[in-house]
Amino acid sequence: MNEFRESFPDPEVDRITDFTELDPEDIKWRNREYFNNSDHRYDHGDVLSYHQVKHKISVVRNGDLNRVMNEFPKREPLTQQCAHWVRAIIGLHFFPDANHRTAMATLNTLLPLNGIEKFRWSDDQYKETIFKSKLIRKHIIDVRFDNLWSKDELYFLWHRYFVDRFYDISDFSHHSPDYERLDQAIEQLE
Repeated sequence: MNEFRESFPDPEVDRITDFTELDPEDIKWRNREYFNNSDHRYDHGDVLSYHQVKHKISVVRNGDLNRVMNEFPKREPLTQQCAHWVRAIIGLHFFPDANHRTAMATLNTLLPLNGIEKFRWSDDQYKETIFKSKLIRKHIIDVRFDNLWSKDELYFLWHRYFVDRFYDISDFSHHSPDYERLDQAIEQLE
């Protein structure tokens, strides 16, 4: 990670406040790119056809995505904002698949737009966080617009992840799960 980040964000200054380069169609485009790119797994089950998946992505309501951006908590510290963003996108589960990847990719669009360096997010810690996130979202937390900015288990999971990523304080070496089994378990959840 150190070779990618030049500096750490200042919690008193660095915040996501500018969404001018991101609109609902950009978010849908990002998800559609995961669907269209054969290098990325996009699990839409055996129930939906190719055209049905494309349709489901296209009909995500722009008003709902705009609402996430318009109501976004712009005064919170950066790590909290990142946790809120990911929780909102994955929790509302706008797309048939790739909601986590879409949330992270669009977050990495927002960061430089707001003068903050991107970060790498496809590592073992990310995979483990996704696994936990999917379990929490599926079995514990029901994210809706009336509780969109709640600080619940899903929020705290992602907040811990972003604190570790931005401030490089994670000692992830103490726990090394079998990532092949973790990948298989993630596939079964979707």
